[in-house]
Amino acid sequence: MRGDEAYTFLNFVNRNFVDLFDYTLPNNHVFHTLLVKISTLVLGASPASIRLPAFWAGLGAIALVFILARMLSTSAQAGFFAAITSAVFPYFVLYSTNARGYSLIAFFSLLLAILALRFLQRPGTPILFLIRLVAALGMFTMPTMAIPIAGTFLWIAGLLLLKNWKISAVVTRFAIPIGLTTFWLTLFFYSPVALVSNGIETVLANKFVKPDSWGLFLGQFIPQIQKSNLEFYRDIPTVFLAFSAVLISIGFIVLAKRKNYSALMLLPALLIGSGLVLTLQRATPYSRTLIYLLPFMLLTADFGWGWLVEKIRPCATFLTQSVFVGCAMVYAVHLIATESIIHYPDTSAFPEAPIVAQYLKPILTEHDAVHIKSTADWSVYFYFWYYELPQPVKSGERDFYIVKKSRYSILDFTEKPVIKLLDIGDMALYEKEK
Repeated sequence: MRGDEAYTFLNFVNRNFVDLFDYTLPNNHVFHTLLVKISTLVLGASPASIRLPAFWAGLGAIALVFILARMLSTSAQAGFFAAITSAVFPYFVLYSTNARGYSLIAFFSLLLAILALRFLQRPGTPILFLIRLVAALGMFTMPTMAIPIAGTFLWIAGLLLLKNWKISAVVTRFAIPIGLTTFWLTLFFYSPVALVSNGIETVLANKFVKPDSWGLFLGQFIPQIQKSNLEFYRDIPTVFLAFSAVLISIGFIVLAKRKNYSALMLLPALLIGSGLVLTLQRATPYSRTLIYLLPFMLLTADFGWGWLVEKIRPCATFLTQSVFVGCAMVYAVHLIATESIIHYPDTSAFPEAPIVAQYLKPILTEHDAVHIKSTADWSVYFYFWYYELPQPVKSGERDFYIVKKSRYSILDFTEKPVIKLLDIGDMALYEKEK
């Protein structure tokens, strides 16, 4: 269990019902937290049940990107590349197996695009209500859902203009009604949060969403986007990245030639929408905030893949698809065998937490002190709870020190003589000499 998901469970899920709506920190992705509460009540609390809502959202996103591709293209190959690649994309796998709301945001973003496309094909009140509901539930998960909402609404507005709607009609018949309803629905969902947290200031004005100065924002924005790219594409072969870039370029060219504006405008609208929201907010995003873009990027590459496969002889199409699936399976096995994703540092990873908890279980008493620092603490606290160890105290009869070696040394804890009890991976365990 990573630090952030462990913190969410211990502080919001595994307490009283009202704590589900405690928004003292934006770590609480409220709708996701509610789903985790349901999952753990039904199945019992374990890492698997805690992560189940995020996992199902990740699986659902794979299905939705396939459906969206089929809706946007008449090609028999549509959706194949996007779905298979999403299923083994390391960064997407990471957040689909991490009990936070990010995979849920990706799911809602894709569902919002599907509903928007259905609205464009057959406008009606029921579909408009579903669009508002999905947008509001996404906001209830995380306020950063405003970023994909902005892009999706921009996409819809552009397509309505292409359908000869006047700008005034787009504003009065679509933008204002759907925006206001989404706002009021979101406010309704957050009403328990306002009651528990004494207002919604913690949602709207916490330190993570407060606008930076223009100088700080502009100075950090480009480096953060570069950092996000590095995180997104970890452990992906350079050859595949180059191939995907070519497929995206082909996809745009093919969509432009076929005048498929619905598909052509989707990714640019999402990128423009995200840029507008981030600029207005002047807040530099965490990489994971933009994870919803990954399926849409793969979707654009999917159109290039479909065109490429269509150029192959029909007898070789099945072979091409089979080879691609085989490569994806081999890559998935490689990720599992190397444990690459497990060791990603995102959201305070400390894979050795269950090991040190199991080691201490037979020797630790409630009178002993355990010292541990940030980015390793909440993972350890979770496994202390899970394995029913006494919760760490600051001073006691004996002092143990759990050191995350990539960030600290024992000298950051104490300069007194210590005995090393355990040294595994990124963790070293010490006991102070008596």
